[in-house]
Amino acid sequence: MVSPLTSDWVWHRQAFSFKVVEEGGMWHLAGSTYYGENVMDEWFIVSLLREVTKQFPGLVGRVVDSDGEILLIEAAEHIPGWAAEPSVACGRVYLHCGQVHLIPVCTTPGQITPLPAVTPPPHTCAQVVAKYPHLTRATNKVQQAIKARLGDMPSDTSCNHHTTTITLPRMVARVLARDKNILAKVVQAVVERDQVDMRQARTMARVRQVETGQFSVKFSRCLFAMLSSCKVRPSKGSAWVVG
Repeated sequence: MVSPLTSDWVWHRQAFSFKVVEEGGMWHLAGSTYYGENVMDEWFIVSLLREVTKQFPGLVGRVVDSDGEILLIEAAEHIPGWAAEPSVACGRVYLHCGQVHLIPVCTTPGQITPLPAVTPPPHTCAQVVAKYPHLTRATNKVQQAIKARLGDMPSDTSCNHHTTTITLPRMVARVLARDKNILAKVVQAVVERDQVDMRQARTMARVRQVETGQFSVKFSRCLFAMLSSCKVRPSKGSAWVVG
């Protein structure tokens, strides 16, 4: 479902994908990822959900992170007062037909509304949003705030990427060409290395300075910044010569 949209994206820690999940007798699509230092991964996932709900109007999506309702946090200046209370807003924020939806709370005890007063399970909330979109659609200012944050993602991924030419053994270049997600693991291994790692990699036994060439490599901007700030010199025992 999302693979055509993610094929050009360089993930920072973990790639994102959907899987079928059963919860409370209900089936749905779900996914999670650890985005680490690159918050762009998180917003790219939001753009994926927005696009998927636009392409498949029957779907209703929800996205949260460790801080809670990420969409409300981003549009904090434009949300109603009740939505600023995390305990009240939790579980009431959804994406449907490419737009943000907030299931409002009752303003008075006697208000008659088809919307639930107490936040029900997510599958019930999804049914409410799909059935009463005219009552749950967030204001234009909320829509504009989220749209501004997402830019042209997921169709345009240039905001996340930096391409540069580097010297690599052809074997390494072939591995990176087959699976670009390995690049993140390589960068993180270099940046987060400790003394034990340095001793084990001192001889570079598996990566020799043979059959090298100039190759164009696409990084995420975060990965490139991390690698650029890390100064690494090969050990004399590795037989690598760096000018």
